Amino acid sequence: MVHAPKADKMNRHRFKIDSAGTYHALSRSKDYPDTYSITVYLKEALKSDILQQAVNDTMKRIPTANVSLKHNFFGVYHEEMSTPPQIEPAENNPIACDYYSDYGEHQLRVLYGENFFTLEVMHSVCDGRGLTQILKCLTTRYFELLDVHTDKANPTDIVCGEPADPEESENALARHGKNASTPKAKSGEQEKVAKSKDKAETGMNTEAGKPEAGVNNNATPDASSIKTAYRLPVQPQQMKTGLAPTPLQTFTQVIDLASLKSVAKEHGASINEYLLTQIFLAMAEERKEQHAKEKQVDELPIVATIPVDARNFLPSKTLLNFVIDKRVVMPEGGDEVLQSIRDQFTAVDKDFILEEVTWIYRGMKLLSILPKGLQTLFTRLLQRIESRKCSTMFSNLGLVKLPPKIEDRIQMMEFVIGRMNNIPYHFTCITVGNVLTLTTASTVPNCTIAQRLHHRITQD
Repeated sequence: MVHAPKADKMNRHRFKIDSAGTYHALSRSKDYPDTYSITVYLKEALKSDILQQAVNDTMKRIPTANVSLKHNFFGVYHEEMSTPPQIEPAENNPIACDYYSDYGEHQLRVLYGENFFTLEVMHSVCDGRGLTQILKCLTTRYFELLDVHTDKANPTDIVCGEPADPEESENALARHGKNASTPKAKSGEQEKVAKSKDKAETGMNTEAGKPEAGVNNNATPDASSIKTAYRLPVQPQQMKTGLAPTPLQTFTQVIDLASLKSVAKEHGASINEYLLTQIFLAMAEERKEQHAKEKQVDELPIVATIPVDARNFLPSKTLLNFVIDKRVVMPEGGDEVLQSIRDQFTAVDKDFILEEVTWIYRGMKLLSILPKGLQTLFTRLLQRIESRKCSTMFSNLGLVKLPPKIEDRIQMMEFVIGRMNNIPYHFTCITVGNVLTLTTASTVPNCTIAQRLHHRITQD
């Protein structure tokens, strides 16, 4: 059995946490662990000793992932761990994306089972693109140790044995935010951007066609004006029982990618546009039934938060956090949902990304002058306020490209986000080969939203 190397307590390196990562590190709690994971399911039995060696090699190549969270009076920072994480059997650990790490411990862990392994990480370490790159490096190294040698699937892929690029650990939010002037409000139609449909690993597809003639989008509220969004009612005892938070329940739908593309094309939509439309309609059905039982008339808007990979607009090789959230609102009455989603995706352009990047950088810069205790207080308060403005989250990591020889030995992948403050359910996607998985994660007992969504997609 291969173990992690013995600890060397000398020469530990400190890593400054990026602007968004600092926010995640300060705002997390046992009720809001701010974790997420990717699981790789193999078509063969997993060899745990080989996996541990692959983890050891990967952490040498990507030291920013092999860190603990430290804090002092002035704030938080990452410190390189003297040993890589020791892989752990999945059955002996908390459920996926639970609160498992505290100050001084690894912020990334690797779990494994008979034919799978899971990479779980605290959001302070990296975003979805960063974790995907770490996962690809680990997966490639695992199969290399099994004598499966291949070329890179993409020239920008990170592989063990190559020197680290300093830009991989840069604070991209600070680089692009500190020198930017606040963009002026645009007039007229915004520039259409992001031409590639369902681009791999974008986190959101922003391709949009021209608005259809005669479509009235006035029924869609402005996301910035929404203070409270619709959510399934969650009682305090559902979120926490004693000291143990409510377990996260997951439902994963395995979908043939080619078939899904064909169905989406019939609707004139991209995959992300189609899936978000189905999510909105399923949530509207849930809301209608809930209001009928409660005889409630006032309907709060359904709002989804969509993480957008800023690297698609502002160049950076960073493996840290460089994601901007875009809120998409379902139009009132449920008419022209797809067109409304497309129009709101169209509004995501370089100016929008740069404005959000600048706001985040300046806000976190201002926060840094406070002592750590006040930083934590303000970020947790802000997180709770912002969470009220959305009903759910939809995050798509896109297509994970691996060399064909490796891809052929992988059954599928699964992407899960941990519990989120006051947001009772959220949806995630990831694709490898021709298999897309759509996962619904919920803290609501007997939640039917996953079944509604499954029925809508399978019956379409």
